[in-house]
Amino acid sequence: MNISHGINLKRQVIAIGLILAAGIAFALGMVNPQFESPPYFPQEVEAAILPPEEEHVPCRAERVTRALVEAYPRRVLKAEYRNGDWAVLLRDTWFYYAEGRLLPEGLRDRVAYYRPIAFYDNYPRYLPPWTPPTEEQIARFRQSVGARGSQLPRAHYFFDTLYRAHSREESYRRVKTIRFLGNPVTVHHAILEELALVEDRILQLPEPNPA
Repeated sequence: MNISHGINLKRQVIAIGLILAAGIAFALGMVNPQFESPPYFPQEVEAAILPPEEEHVPCRAERVTRALVEAYPRRVLKAEYRNGDWAVLLRDTWFYYAEGRLLPEGLRDRVAYYRPIAFYDNYPRYLPPWTPPTEEQIARFRQSVGARGSQLPRAHYFFDTLYRAHSREESYRRVKTIRFLGNPVTVHHAILEELALVEDRILQLPEPNPA
């Protein structure tokens, strides 16, 4: 049972208690006519008794899984909390967040064998102005690049299933060569329409603003 479900259950129990109390008071008023009217619970009293609704703050696992549903419609069908973790349904397979690894159910116990997938949710809306990197930043970048070879592999199961590219041969069957802005490019067939729309938008930009 998650926290939000527990809070809702608590509110329901309190509300039922209020209804029962009001019913008893009404019955007493019917039996004893000397009461002018049965007592009632004004809204301000009810508000003081019932705990306020707590605002739901989604965790990172929920944000990532719901973002995947939005990013890949008709393929990633839904996201939900199940078996103690957030998961997404990709076609007919559930992939669990698994601390950022996106693992199928049978591999959830192999979290230590893979590094987390780098999901970024804090990109700026616009690029910041360019500033030359400092010597410290350059050293940190070089150290990061040099350490990639010693890192754990990234779990490939989700994206192999998403793009239907479990092998080199299967991958080549999924790609197409098209012309984009006059140049031949090879891309996954799933983005052909989107890439054409991008090209069309780029070609329309100089019309109102040649610069």
